[in-house]
Amino acid sequence: MKKIFPFVIFVVAAVAVHAQDVSYDKKVGAEAAVKLEQLYGLSNYPSSAKLLDSIGARLVTNLGTQPFTYEFKIVNMVEPNAMTLPAGHIYFSRGIIALANSEDELACVMGHEIIHAHKRHTIKAEKKKILPTIIKLPGNLIKVVSPSLGGKINAPIEGVSQLAEAKYSRKNETEADKLGVQLAAKSGYDPLALGDILTRINSAVELLTGQKQKFNYFDSHPFTPDRVAAIKAESKTVTIADRPEITVDKNDFLSRLDGIMISADPAQGVLRDSLFLHPDMGFSLVFPTGWKYQNTPVAVVATQKDDKAQMMLTVAGPAKDPSEYANTFAKEKLKGQEKSIIKNDKVTENGLPGHLITIKESTRQETVYCHILWLNLNQITYQFIAIGTSAYERVMKDAVLSFHAITPEQRQSIQVLVLRIIKAEDGESLEALSKRTDNAASQDFLALINNVSRQATFKAGEAVKILRAEVYEKP
Repeated sequence: MKKIFPFVIFVVAAVAVHAQDVSYDKKVGAEAAVKLEQLYGLSNYPSSAKLLDSIGARLVTNLGTQPFTYEFKIVNMVEPNAMTLPAGHIYFSRGIIALANSEDELACVMGHEIIHAHKRHTIKAEKKKILPTIIKLPGNLIKVVSPSLGGKINAPIEGVSQLAEAKYSRKNETEADKLGVQLAAKSGYDPLALGDILTRINSAVELLTGQKQKFNYFDSHPFTPDRVAAIKAESKTVTIADRPEITVDKNDFLSRLDGIMISADPAQGVLRDSLFLHPDMGFSLVFPTGWKYQNTPVAVVATQKDDKAQMMLTVAGPAKDPSEYANTFAKEKLKGQEKSIIKNDKVTENGLPGHLITIKESTRQETVYCHILWLNLNQITYQFIAIGTSAYERVMKDAVLSFHAITPEQRQSIQVLVLRIIKAEDGESLEALSKRTDNAASQDFLALINNVSRQATFKAGEAVKILRAEVYEKP
């Protein structure tokens, strides 16, 4: 049974906000959704995804007539975040789902995000040019060879950052909180849950980092005590509809979260200092020590700390004669630069068949070499691009020569933190439960994600979240 607050008529006016043509929203939203999914990737958690779809369908039904078709997906991101793209493309990170302790909390966050799309907040922010840009990967040296190479990495990032990371105005945030709370209540959810999960997200960020994270929910949705107070005030003015929740009880709800990974996903590769391991694609590579690194779903880049040299590894395509890729590249990308090519030959590197093109570019200050190498491994042709002065020739060559199939020992060493839902014993304390279940989280974090105190005890059979370190297995 839920607490019923004093009655107020709920209205979300669809007519005024959608009087304008929304074809622009649909076009931009669809394009950005493709790029966002390409940039971050989606996570496959069927139970959690089905729950999000069910909650979302209930909320949208109570929104009224809509020109948009709303979609709810889990994005492959560990930071607690929720993102809305125009025309109803809504994404929840793995991290924010793992922090939820009730259907009400997920529904309230989702209601807030739905209002952003419904009221076209993201489009309005984009048109006002108040959106931030994401830091681009280093690309100046790549452009010595071809501007399109730099674009290959940066395009998905540039294309989605302005929409996915919109910094909404204070007015838009207040409106999304207010109408989101109303929508949640009309759909049968406790609106106070929005303040609860916002407070928990903020505490989790502070506990894990000691400071505000560089990229999380509060980058685009600023957290303040005043905001939570306003949510509580608005919650007192609404009536919660009397309808059963989708999950039977808290144990049922938490069971839908079991198995969510809350550490970085090795499916995109694992970087340990200068060692890069990719268990899914089956290779390892040692980059130069002390360089800066950037790993994305389309490429991994290493840059000398003073930006005087750079290496990039990406996939050229399915395995075939590396010379075919090299000839196509030379024809399409190096037209007019033939005089700069000083090597264009088949090679064998570390026992792997390949093809190498080397380009030499001289300026008054220095001579820059660009090496483009294609190598075959595990039914894939990989492409290396290394650019720098002669001073960095040795370290770049050593990095390329380190490229080989991942060893069983390296694969076994890759562990991830996974959210597991276990059953407590009667009267069991948090500390005792943690020891019995091989929990890998700190006691403070365990208390936080379960929304209990450090001194809490549990009833027999009560579902509790823990984190377990497990050897990574390819999905």
